[in-house]
Amino acid sequence: MTPLDFLLFMENIKENKTKKTWDIVSWILVVIIFLIALFGLFLKIRKNQVYFFGNRYDAVLSDSMATTNEVIRIDYEEKGWTNQFKKGALLVSTKIVESTDLKEGDVVIFVNPDSNKITSHRIVKISFNGNENVYTIRADAAKPGEEDGGRAFLKNELQSKVVKSVPFVGYICGYLTSFWGMVAEMGVIAVYIVYQVITSKNEKEESAQIANSDQSLNLHDKKAKKAKKNEK
Repeated sequence: MTPLDFLLFMENIKENKTKKTWDIVSWILVVIIFLIALFGLFLKIRKNQVYFFGNRYDAVLSDSMATTNEVIRIDYEEKGWTNQFKKGALLVSTKIVESTDLKEGDVVIFVNPDSNKITSHRIVKISFNGNENVYTIRADAAKPGEEDGGRAFLKNELQSKVVKSVPFVGYICGYLTSFWGMVAEMGVIAVYIVYQVITSKNEKEESAQIANSDQSLNLHDKKAKKAKKNEK
């Protein structure tokens, strides 16, 4: 092998590694887009709520839990109450099993009796009615003193407790299930398929050219060897 052949060989290896890396990265991106779209579709079908591996996931549709009141914000910080979130976030919550699972400051998910919609508010007070705990809840964006219509809730009326919120993911899921989101997803997948088809076709053509070139070289070598043999 000449130095030039060796350099060409190394260049081919480099090109193959680059192509394989790109193929893996592009495949992973397509899978991620598909999974996010599937998750968003579940959210849409399940009216912005879905369950996976024992956890519940809800997209936030309003800013009722994003307070702009400085007095409330400072009060919550002093109490160590967290889990404030804005519209477009994705909530991760767990099922409420026992009354001891809940404490003041927890954010819970329930069906609002006024609108019959899934709602997330904060427990601001726990009182007792006989053997049952009674939970007074309020939206973080409500003014001081405003509670959920003055209505208290029992444990069996609360569906789950929020343990984490992920900003913007609710927006992403919502976009990917919208008309233009679906168009974008189909476009990305279509481009990926076309790229793979063209790349595969080019590889086959290159392989065929290399095979033909090798056959020509072998034939030329055989003729040269035969000619030398005849000269002897």
